[in-house]
Amino acid sequence: MEFKLASFKPLQESKRGFCPKCNKKFKFFCYYCYEIIGNKEGIPNVKLPLDTFIIHHPNEKKSKSTAVHARILSKEAKILEFPDDLENEEKKDAKFFNPNETVVLFPSEDSLSIPEVDWKQIKKVFFIDSTWNQTSSILSSKFIIPMKKVKISNYETKFWRYQNVGKNCLSTIEAIYYFFKEYQIVVNGSYNSEFDNLLYYFIYFYNLIQKNYQADSSKTFKRIDNYIQYENENLNENQNQNQKKIKIKIKIKIKMKIKIKMKI
Repeated sequence: MEFKLASFKPLQESKRGFCPKCNKKFKFFCYYCYEIIGNKEGIPNVKLPLDTFIIHHPNEKKSKSTAVHARILSKEAKILEFPDDLENEEKKDAKFFNPNETVVLFPSEDSLSIPEVDWKQIKKVFFIDSTWNQTSSILSSKFIIPMKKVKISNYETKFWRYQNVGKNCLSTIEAIYYFFKEYQIVVNGSYNSEFDNLLYYFIYFYNLIQKNYQADSSKTFKRIDNYIQYENENLNENQNQNQKKIKIKIKIKIKMKIKIKMKI
């Protein structure tokens, strides 16, 4: 799949620097204050057709979250900390979570596909930024229960962080991108790369990881089988064998630890 993205030159030239708000040192952006580090010129701004709220679970590390990408790249995207920010929003506006004007993206038996939704009244969309084990506490909150659940088609994730719930479980930024792509097709009849830049950071980091491992075949990407795409098929096979050996070693270590504990 090809994307129409802004130039990566600002990221390629980026250096570690201090966040102007918290004064902590980062490269690319501060994931606490959502500030771009260094030159902001050339970093894309994505206009979204709906107010976008990402509910962040407190146990989900910001440093590992792709939700931050959306917050930085779009003025319409905001991150709400669960549950405090949700309670504060309701205090400020009793109709903030109006179920007639809101949807939440989550796949379930009662979720509607994007074409099944009447989008004329919908003004806000909510996304959940958490592990799959953490979603239940958010979904069962009084704010989310009344909302319509919507789902997108199945897509295979390109996320580099290991998760054991299947290849169709997307990172937050991937889910946001595919939601708006499907929304655009349903509401406007076609998609012309309007939201591709939501994946600006994601694709840049993905390419960095690929190039890093492709440049040194002695390295093995341990987290996900067949994640690194080599042009040489023999290298792919070698990496698969290395991954299998690593997994066997890990299993042996775990068994040894269990035996030691049992003896104690």
